[in-house]
Amino acid sequence: MGAVRKWGSVRAIAACLVTLAVAVSGAGLSSGAAAAAAVPAVAATGPGTVVPAQMFGIHVISSSNPNLPSGSVRMALLPSWREVEGIRGHYDWRKFDGVLSLYESWGFTDILYCIGGTPLWAAGTPVPGFENIAEVGGKGAAYPPANIADYQAYVRAVATRYKGRIATYETWNEPTTPQFYRGTPAMMAEMTRVAYSTVKQVDPSARVTSGSVQTHSSYYASFALPYFRELAKRSWPVDSMAGHFYPARDRFMDARYEQLVKMRDDLKALGMPASRELWDTEVNLPPHNGPQATPAQGASAVVRDYLDTLRAGYNRSYWFMATDYFYDFLTVQMREGDAARTAMRDVASKLIGSTFTGCTTMGYFVSCGFTRGDERFAYSWADQGTIVAQLPSAQQVCPVYGSCYSGTGAITLTGVPVLTQDRLTSTKAVPTQPGTPVVTPIGGGIARLDWVAPRSPGSKPIAGYRVEYQVDRETVWRTAIVNTWSAVPNVIVPGLSPNKPYQFRVTALSSVGASQPSGTSRMWLLRTPPWAVRSLTARYLSPGQTRVSWLPPLNDGGTTARYWVRLSVRNSTTQFGTWSYAAVPGTTLTGLRRGSLYRVEVRSFSAFGLGPVVGYNFVQAG
Repeated sequence: MGAVRKWGSVRAIAACLVTLAVAVSGAGLSSGAAAAAAVPAVAATGPGTVVPAQMFGIHVISSSNPNLPSGSVRMALLPSWREVEGIRGHYDWRKFDGVLSLYESWGFTDILYCIGGTPLWAAGTPVPGFENIAEVGGKGAAYPPANIADYQAYVRAVATRYKGRIATYETWNEPTTPQFYRGTPAMMAEMTRVAYSTVKQVDPSARVTSGSVQTHSSYYASFALPYFRELAKRSWPVDSMAGHFYPARDRFMDARYEQLVKMRDDLKALGMPASRELWDTEVNLPPHNGPQATPAQGASAVVRDYLDTLRAGYNRSYWFMATDYFYDFLTVQMREGDAARTAMRDVASKLIGSTFTGCTTMGYFVSCGFTRGDERFAYSWADQGTIVAQLPSAQQVCPVYGSCYSGTGAITLTGVPVLTQDRLTSTKAVPTQPGTPVVTPIGGGIARLDWVAPRSPGSKPIAGYRVEYQVDRETVWRTAIVNTWSAVPNVIVPGLSPNKPYQFRVTALSSVGASQPSGTSRMWLLRTPPWAVRSLTARYLSPGQTRVSWLPPLNDGGTTARYWVRLSVRNSTTQFGTWSYAAVPGTTLTGLRRGSLYRVEVRSFSAFGLGPVVGYNFVQAG
């Protein structure tokens, strides 16, 4: 595809890709304990679904046919709105025609076009705060349109020209990302509504999906959820809801599955109709020039992507991306000859046309099953770590990367899925990973930790949690609590030292074994109020004046201590004065009467609280 070039970032190229959606959830392996029920689907993708080719979506940046059994391709921002309509009302369709015709020549009939990239002439006012973040596509490309009618006119022009050729319109690419969009959630919802009504007027057979939100982004809570609520106000003007589910950097595809479930459940809680489908329109392992995946990791990630898509009740997934080139931006490469492309060919060819029978999970043990006529088969793996499973009979075990072997009895499952004919049995499974703890200081060297319980306890109930910590960025983990002996996901941690940075993690425990440790909490500094001042004394200076002095507290609580001073007259009736401020240890008292009994009190304080009151009695001389 000679017309395709790298602009701004590889992500921008990737933005106009070909994607294939594999919908594969399933049940094939059963566990010794009562197997968890298959995840209910929001749309009709649960057990009994015949897996269509369109579930295997793909992005393609290539000059040659990728020759994949993919049923759908995604054009993401290729070409962008600003490339087609650089001048209002003047359309240059040459690049669009070329890309679309190329995909069609490869046999793609289900093509998704993602709209985006505002022309400078149409750009409105962006939400402030992102001035230092470069826009993909050039100045103004991420701005919302000043006049939504301009966006509507472009959508109408595209839908009219390509009626019957573009199957789905995606209203924007990653509106949760400032590089792509700098408008409000309400504006994006209105653009979605306008795109939906406009496309349906021109081409009623075409579908419209939402802007593709990033679930791994910090903007999910601040943008995606408000966007969903705005769509609900507009009666869900979409045929499907789209997300981008990149796993967390410190985890593998299990993190993606959790994101799929969260967005599905969030939408369900907001009342999204069951008739709306769920799509993942872009996925790879975490990008941005990190370490490259090994061949086994790449093959496993692709296969688990499509299996988890089905398992979570989604209808499509578009892998990012098949290409002729090597891109540092991508963690998993999918060139011809790469393990990831081979794995996609194998899993798509195996699953398309089969019937998904559901997935079972127990701890980290996952098994998704399928049938095709009289044939039955299953993919099984460990979400994290290793799991021992049982083969009911001697048979071939075929990892998605590596050589098949004859298996019998116990086999060890890892993150690399294996294909078997019969269901496996796992009798022992440790708990899944607990959530990252949140630290709340209580004072006095005590902190409270709260976390989310594991998604699954495994084959035995959770017996407690191990709590560990690091101090002052040390590399070793120290044990704070060996076992909480409670399944409740919180604990009080005493005996902490003030003014030292702490990080915490927790590990779920059962009679079978320990989970993977949770993520690491944010660095937390234990702050306490300052201690009492020391060596408070009073020294006569002159008639009516006495100098009061003291030493700073031995522990100032992590910030510079300041002081309150109060003078009381202790004659026949005690008369208390008001507290006055002192920035340094010591102050001069004036206006004192000779022979009167006084009491001076000093109290340290800081931003973290008040210290104890220290008093001293003296008689004014002179």
